[in-house]
Order: sequence, then structure tokens, then C-alpha cells
Amino acid sequence: MNIFNALKRKSDAFTLTTRATPLKRRKIGSEYVSVATSTRDMLSEKPPNFLQENSPTECTKPDRLYYFADGNIIIQSGPTLFRVHTDNLIKLGGVFEELLSLPQPDSDDAGYVDGVPLCPLFGTAPRDVRYLMAYAYGKITPKITCETQGYKLHWNSVVALLHLSHMLDLVAVRREVIDALKLVFPCGPEFTQLPPGIAGIKRKDRSLFLRTYPLQAINLFHRYNLHALMPMAYYRAAQLAISDIIDGVVSSDGNKVKIRADDVVRVLEGREQLRVSRRKVVYRWLNNFSPESEAQLPSDECLGKPSRISNETCFEYLLRMVLDFNRTGFMDSRHDALDTLPAHSDIIFQKHLCGTCYDTVTGELALGLVDNWMKLPTHFRLKEWAEIVEAQGLEDQRYED
Repeated sequence: MNIFNALKRKSDAFTLTTRATPLKRRKIGSEYVSVATSTRDMLSEKPPNFLQENSPTECTKPDRLYYFADGNIIIQSGPTLFRVHTDNLIKLGGVFEELLSLPQPDSDDAGYVDGVPLCPLFGTAPRDVRYLMAYAYGKITPKITCETQGYKLHWNSVVALLHLSHMLDLVAVRREVIDALKLVFPCGPEFTQLPPGIAGIKRKDRSLFLRTYPLQAINLFHRYNLHALMPMAYYRAAQLAISDIIDGVVSSDGNKVKIRADDVVRVLEGREQLRVSRRKVVYRWLNNFSPESEAQLPSDECLGKPSRISNETCFEYLLRMVLDFNRTGFMDSRHDALDTLPAHSDIIFQKHLCGTCYDTVTGELALGLVDNWMKLPTHFRLKEWAEIVEAQGLEDQRYED
């Protein structure tokens, strides 16, 4: 089988696929635009003119990282050539394993550069392919080990690998990407409180990135049927300013990242539900404390003795905290209903509360967060976690079959 023609047929198949076509494994056509590139950077499904004119080296350039002198195949993405080793590509599986593991003819009708076959990947962006090569050579993984935070998600590589894993049927790569995405977009009935650890973003771009990545995630999860990750994508988007949610955000490459109208409605509705649930769910245990209520013991075993630090009883301290929360709008003006008090509050509670009241307060906080997590999908008019996860499992199985 001729590599060039085989990959060309595969690429054309991607292009001809439409959303209305029932699919087992989702094929994404060349109309897809990576968040890392602009529309004008994408190739059409037709070979570039220099290939049609049998001048494969004209208007092209070797990649600065992945052009090895002993490489035995050249992958072309746009004007960029990647001279790499077929063994590394075959390990990725999918199209590469299917085609490159077969004996190749000696004829050069496929087009050769520097004496090795040239294989264009139509509809891809050079930056995305560079991330794929970095993955193939073990230079990068979707999950980055972090000494202080366990793992972080490498955002740019995940976006590139997610696109190419669908385009080239790289099932194992897709699995690894989804596993990495769950670091920032966890799913399922078990609540794990994790900060959105994301790596690979330049310091100067971070503030803008924090405004764009939730919107990018929503669009990606729609495109690649990752609906189990959608509740947390909506949650991340709900933390944005209303203007960002409605109007979108211009990213660092000059393109506006915007979500669909029905997603805007879901995010705004869920945003309000999250705001209300902070008082009614996460901090519901504080509703028992008010200046009009009689002094009461926060826990059955509390002795009601003043703290040596504040000279306040547990009830008096918690009442003061409630009044302060109400005065500052802490419970009613925010939308981060899966987050609780900052880490240092645990030390403060230990200083101002007796042991039993401390256990009661921290236990109520944890219970409120779990309850809010279980309700998270319904805040955005989605089904409950169990149904979402089951449906995602069936979708993944259809993709891999």
C-alpha cells in the first residue's frame, strides 16, 4: 500500500464526514480549527500546489525540533516537514500502525524528500503535529508531574493530542488525554476537591488564559463527545465575568473564543444556582446562628467556655463569623460553590473552637461540598452524575469498537 495515497484517502474520509452521519468512531474533518492556530493556517483537503507540480521541497521547511537525519519518513503539516522514525509513529497506533507496519514499495510515486517518503497530513496545524511528535518521542505527556501539586494538565498538548487522536484514530492517546483532562474537569459521583492545575502557559498569558480555557473546553467537549467532563467545564465558565460568558474572549492569538447561545444560557442559569447554593448548601449550617437566636452550643459536647485567644465561646465566634460573611457578601456574591474557606481557616478554627465544635464545623463544610457536587450537573440542566458517566462509557466504547 502506498503511504501517500493511503493517508490521502484517510484524510479525504475525514473531510467528507458530517455531524449528521451516524458514527462509531468520531472522525473530524479538516474544517476543524485548533485553538492554537487561525483559520488561514489550515490546509484544504487538496494537496498544495508544489506537490501537484512534483516539487515537494519547494516552499517547505524542516521542523526545528523533529527533523532527524536518520529519520525514515517525513510527515508534512502545512509548510513544515517532520523527518521522524516509523517505529515511533507505529507505537501511536491508529492510522500510523495500520499503514506504516505494512511493507512499502520502492517506487517514488508517493513523492520523496531527501530519499524518504513524504506523507502529508491534511487539515492539521504544524504546532499540533509538533506536540504529537513530542509525545511520540516521550518528550511530553498530557499530565505533568508537579512536586507541590501531584499532577498538572499540560493544556496545549492536550488540545493538540485530542484533535489528532480523533483524526488519526489514536485510541490509546485519546484515553490518556481524557485521563489528564479529569485533573481539571473531574466527573463522577465521588467528589475530589482539586485546584485547576494547568501547566505549559507562559506567565504573561496566564490571566488571559484563565478567561479563555473554560470556553475552549466547552467547545472541545461538544466536538469530541466528552459530555461527562461538561459539568465542570460549565462550572469553570460560571466563574467568569458575565461579559466574558456572553460575548466571549479574544485569546492571545487574536481569535475570539465564544460558546454557543444554548451554552451561554446554561452557564448563566447554573451561575445563579451556584450563588444560591453557597448559602443554602455549603454554608447552611451557619444559618442557625443569628443575633436574634438564643446562645446555643454548636455541638452536643461543647462546654460553652470562652476561648483563651478571643475570649469568645464557640457560639459567639461563629456568630461573629456569620455577621462578617453577611456584611462582606461572602456567601451571596460569589459562584465558587465547590470551594470552601481558605486553607489557613482550618488553623483559625482550631484556635477559636473547642475540639468537638471544630469537628462539627469542618464536617458540615465537607458534607455541604459533597451535596453541592452531587447537584452540580442539574445546576446546568444536565442529568445526574450516574447517568452522565454511564452514557460517556457507552460513547467511549462505541468510539473504540
